Amino acid sequence: MNFLCTCCKQRITKGERVSRLVESAGVHNYAYHMEWAVFDEEEISRPITERKWSDRNIQPIVGDKRILRVKRPFDEDLGGVFTNIYEPWQMFYNGWDSAESPEDIQKTCAVLCRFDEVLWADEFSAYIVVTVLHTLPLCRLHQVFPETVTDRNFSRSLVSVMMSGRSMRTSICSIVHGLLRAISAMCC
Repeated sequence: MNFLCTCCKQRITKGERVSRLVESAGVHNYAYHMEWAVFDEEEISRPITERKWSDRNIQPIVGDKRILRVKRPFDEDLGGVFTNIYEPWQMFYNGWDSAESPEDIQKTCAVLCRFDEVLWADEFSAYIVVTVLHTLPLCRLHQVFPETVTDRNFSRSLVSVMMSGRSMRTSICSIVHGLLRAISAMCC
């Protein structure tokens, strides 16, 4: 399943990007950043596209069945296993500086998911059901990746972000994605 770009209307696919499972971490070297949908009980009976999202932050737990709203660059097959980043909803939409507490930041994690079912889809997005297979809090990245790789690339990413003047949301995402790219290079 993949989607059209809303601007150029071209289908977005993985192309040359190959996702590999990093055994020591239990997550892939490439992670999506898609929305984790949470609905209150009274919304469950409504069609998925008409439901109001809850403002509850429910961290994924291994074995959970969860709903993701996916869009480009998502490109996975039914039954496929992929990694998606979980962030509390206010951080997902407004950046990390909108966290209500340090605990919100600690809830952020890389989540290994299996794509189980499509609930609704069009050419630009979809709601899918996934099973949570593994979670890795981002604050534990340094414990599962070799020190030489994380130190070198974390420092390089951090300096580059600080020099560019990008926002905190972009900064953290750049650092996390930089680390995952570094791991990809190490695993090849």
